Amino acid sequence: MKKLLLLLFSAFILYSNSVFADTLKDLQISNKVAFEFGSGNLILAERLLNELEDPDLNMIWTSNIIGKYYSLDDLESVIRLLPKLNDPDIIQIWTSNVIVKAMTMKKCKIGKPLISKLKDKNLQTLWFSNYKILC
Repeated sequence: MKKLLLLLFSAFILYSNSVFADTLKDLQISNKVAFEFGSGNLILAERLLNELEDPDLNMIWTSNIIGKYYSLDDLESVIRLLPKLNDPDIIQIWTSNVIVKAMTMKKCKIGKPLISKLKDKNLQTLWFSNYKILC
């Protein structure tokens, strides 16, 4: 019985250390991403995302980088990063944002193909109508 408890305890300690190590590694990588993001090195920040093991942390940083590209009117980079998001609802939100901004910027070739990627058929109809009128 003692051997079983010792084995279980050892397994718990080993597992806990590996989880803790991954968390520390992700924290270090996240700090690097934050530095590059703050310095405006978005491409380098994107590359660092591949090293993150926590999918939620990866999605948060990916969304932040998408938001920065969006604020810089770099819609092509926003579209390029959308597949890296793992939440379909967030993808739909960013897709809608790009459709609106592309239309207002008269970059219809960027926004129009995205309309068919919207899940809501009523929104698709509305946006196709808007693009016919304004583009």
